[in-house]
Amino acid sequence: MEKLRFTHQTRKVWIPLTKELKKIYLDECENVQFGDQYLDEINNEIKLSSNKYSTEIEDKNFGKIAERFLLENFSGKT
Repeated sequence: MEKLRFTHQTRKVWIPLTKELKKIYLDECENVQFGDQYLDEINNEIKLSSNKYSTEIEDKNFGKIAERFLLENFSGKT
């Protein structure tokens, strides 16, 4: 099993529940809950670039785009 190397990288883990944990986290229909609150799975998928150079190129391109949208000093004269 590889370690997580990048920020925002996640791994799904399945943990077998003991009888005691099932009493705490599952209701009679085996819905996941804690206390009186039902728990939902959060699915945050962040796509990581496989090529570290592509993000550097994208950053430079955004800089060029921003330069094109800069306005000259506005004098108010028409």
